[in-house]
Amino acid sequence: SIVDYRPRTTLVTAEHPVPKAKFPVIDSHNHTTITAGNIDQMIAEMDALNLRVMVNLSGGGAAAVKQKVDFIRGTKYADRFRVFANVDWNNADGPGWGDRAGADLEQALKNGAVGLKIAKNLGMQSRKTDGSRLHVDDPHLKPIWDLCARLNIPVLIHTAEPQEFFSPLDMHN
Repeated sequence: SIVDYRPRTTLVTAEHPVPKAKFPVIDSHNHTTITAGNIDQMIAEMDALNLRVMVNLSGGGAAAVKQKVDFIRGTKYADRFRVFANVDWNNADGPGWGDRAGADLEQALKNGAVGLKIAKNLGMQSRKTDGSRLHVDDPHLKPIWDLCARLNIPVLIHTAEPQEFFSPLDMHN
């Protein structure tokens, strides 16, 4: 259980805690959805850290991005948050996938997304129609790469995990 969890670090480095940034910073890798229930607390915590902008990389598709961005724009903190879109990579070799995925990404950007975040599911869990693993460099993904280049948007990609993700689960991992 979480009560018994005693993780061990696999990182070997000196610690240099910085409780507050000297200059305003951007958290460019976050997965927190901002809601009416957490926005004031998030702003207070961000201010305490001198965190100027938080970027949610889990925006989702066009409809989900619209919901998140519309909420943020309707608050007095509209300048403090950004949202990235995501693509559903499953069945990328299926008929029409490139057109559908590209159209959804383009709409997500029109809805306020500022880039594309590619999560670790691409290369680890996403599958082709025959059930085989979809590789990050699969030619079927070219329509998405071409769209991102044409629109000149940032793309953040997460393609690997630390060794501990593949070690047995126990109270230390």
